[in-house]
Amino acid sequence: DIANAFNDMAKKFKGVQAELVEQEKVQKEIQVAKEIQTTLLPKDLPETEGFDIASFYRAARDVGGDYYDVMKVGPGLIGVIVADVSGKGVPGSLVMTITRTVVRLVANQNRSAKNVLVKVNNFVKEDMKKGMFVTAFYLVLDSLSRKINFACAGHDPLLIYRAKEDKVYWVKPKGFPLGISLPDDELFRTVMAEENVKLQKDDLLLIYTDGVTEAMNRVEQLYSPKRLIRVLNQFPGSLGLEGTIVGIKEDVDHFSEGAEQADDITMLMLRYDRSTDFSHKEKQGNPSKEVFE
Repeated sequence: DIANAFNDMAKKFKGVQAELVEQEKVQKEIQVAKEIQTTLLPKDLPETEGFDIASFYRAARDVGGDYYDVMKVGPGLIGVIVADVSGKGVPGSLVMTITRTVVRLVANQNRSAKNVLVKVNNFVKEDMKKGMFVTAFYLVLDSLSRKINFACAGHDPLLIYRAKEDKVYWVKPKGFPLGISLPDDELFRTVMAEENVKLQKDDLLLIYTDGVTEAMNRVEQLYSPKRLIRVLNQFPGSLGLEGTIVGIKEDVDHFSEGAEQADDITMLMLRYDRSTDFSHKEKQGNPSKEVFE
């Protein structure tokens, strides 16, 4: 009986050892995926004449489903994207990697944000796993004219702080998320709207993912877009871009009261600084406010 008991213990111990080895193997694979994903995020944001750029990214798990990118797409043109994959973990990371690759392929020399997102959707929609999709906000920044052209694929609104008015506006053009099945192949293109805005001195743009506005505290209250706008309105001009992003991040953490982060958090911020814009030769124009309605 004692021998049989020892044999049973040995078998169980061997099984536990095998499970530990398998878990260690999975953890190593996740670590590799995390390292690969980290290399895909911008190490250094490109210098853009007349503009300051800052970013913040924090994954909820070892491998996240958010991504952002800032890339030169032409003379004086900068492409900026923030995206959120519906799936998390390794599957979300793989979809994010594919999306990033396609965006970089089609964005070069393309001034139309809508055209870029339509082309990206045509690439990824056939290969997207059922039930998964990607929301994205993409804009093309013209450093010479100080105009931004932007489109939204079902993503959270763009926030624009108007320094002259000391007021924050939110902008969300119509558009479906990338990769979803639609009854008509042309529906994605026809529904998507495209907008243009001309920036003025010290105007600030914030693109973010819903990990910010949907952060929850211990009683499951949401951080909310209203709170984000209120906090953003407190910081511009006083702390610089890095200080503003840190201020928002600290307010989200304070609101969360130590509750576990449920979703990836990404923020990307740009500010027009005329003092560093050597191409500035004309008076500032006032863009139509229809886009803010």
